[in-house]
Amino acid sequence: TKKTTGENLVENYVNGTTDVLVATHKAIFNEQILKKSSLVVIDDEHKFGVAQKEASKKVNSSVNMLYMSATPIPRTLEMALSNITNISNLSTPPILKKDTETYVDYFDDSIINKAVMYEVLRGGQVFFIHNKVQTINSIKQYLKNLFPDLNIGVLHGQMSPGDIKSTLNLFLSKKTDVLVASSIVESGVDIPSVNTIIINNAHLLGVSQLY
Repeated sequence: TKKTTGENLVENYVNGTTDVLVATHKAIFNEQILKKSSLVVIDDEHKFGVAQKEASKKVNSSVNMLYMSATPIPRTLEMALSNITNISNLSTPPILKKDTETYVDYFDDSIINKAVMYEVLRGGQVFFIHNKVQTINSIKQYLKNLFPDLNIGVLHGQMSPGDIKSTLNLFLSKKTDVLVASSIVESGVDIPSVNTIIINNAHLLGVSQLY
């Protein structure tokens, strides 16, 4: 079987073999891709700079742009309210979706114990977000002391790709109860069994990250 490479993917898209291309921001700077596209959908718009979003229009002025975000940035919101661009709101939640309950409190053993054990005892898993790699292992040790019978894992962006994959596989297979992670999990990690997220030092994160 011929191995698929980035060049193959671009070629397939340009010649029409591929109809939809899911890509990182790299696609915005590829003239071949932009000239072929009639619609560009940018998810999590707030993570992209103005230059990145506007670059495509310089290559293909007729391309339609759809920006998506749960936390729209002021510039985009002002353009929408000024009727420079169109805006559409999704105000109805998915069917059966329950409201997210959010609590803000001081770091406390009893609160963490209650939240983790409630989730684990009902068959769920927990994300413990600690967005500082230098001290993330000390948080893991703290949780191991607090929950000696639970399996605690660690995940962050400075780990090797192989370690990241194996750590996620253990968590996906429910062999890990609590995953201590950096903000790396905000990038598309969707695990239905995780219904509790504890965010340490939440004041150090931005509003869009917390959302």
